[in-house]
Amino acid sequence: MAVAPGAFGKLVFLLRASRPAFWPVGPILFVAGLLYSHAEPGAGTIVQALMLSVPLCLFIFGVNDAYDYASDKRNARKGLVGGAIAGKDAREVAFFAGILCAALMAIVSIFSRNAWNFALVVAALLLGYAYSAPPIRLKERPPLDSLSNGLGAYLLFAAGFSFGGEVPSIPAKIAFAALAVAGMHGFSSIADYGPDLKARHRTIAVAFGKRTAALFAACCALCALFFGGFSAALSLLLAGFGAGCLSVAAVPDERLARGVAALAYAGFIVAMAVVLLNLGVAAAL
Repeated sequence: MAVAPGAFGKLVFLLRASRPAFWPVGPILFVAGLLYSHAEPGAGTIVQALMLSVPLCLFIFGVNDAYDYASDKRNARKGLVGGAIAGKDAREVAFFAGILCAALMAIVSIFSRNAWNFALVVAALLLGYAYSAPPIRLKERPPLDSLSNGLGAYLLFAAGFSFGGEVPSIPAKIAFAALAVAGMHGFSSIADYGPDLKARHRTIAVAFGKRTAALFAACCALCALFFGGFSAALSLLLAGFGAGCLSVAAVPDERLARGVAALAYAGFIVAMAVVLLNLGVAAAL
């Protein structure tokens, strides 16, 4: 699919390429860290939270799609943008737009005059690039693909936390939350097992099997549940996700995995909204 002519058409293409479903994730993690540190939100933190939405997604998926072009051509389910496979020229547009977004994110972080914040944002950007781009290409080095996603979530939380607290003092429970994120990523590979196998993407499910991927995800979720000491909302989410993982381990059906993954993502958004509301009220009081 070529980029639609005109400025509006290009903008629509870039927004689709950035995967709107994932826009809330970066800001949620950043704001959670910010409020958890009891920092006062300001213009700078609001701008940075916004930069971790569409711009961050455009960077991550722009790089991903650029390096997955050859394999995506072999499978129409992969690399979908607006219902069609984005052509090589269109992907180059998204790639360079994503790189510009990454540069802008780094510049915004510099203006925070917070060394920890700058280091964490840059680390998250480098990790995002290494996930898809050779020679490292973490996405095809399981289980590093899943663990790197958990690390990325931790870095975004820590970037927000850096405005009001000492980063080395971040509680261990946040590391367990990041482990749960790694489990969710590993589990998602089951839902995409067929397309990934056809496209020759070496995910954890393709490399080790669907049952192993489900058990890996269950272990991550249950470790976070038992050792993280989370709120009732997050504990319920982790318990439900762990149970879903075990059900897929027993019956490794891709449709079932897609349903569990969709419910887990929706539950993550709702649970984090509850957590952010509670943290916001606590900060106000």
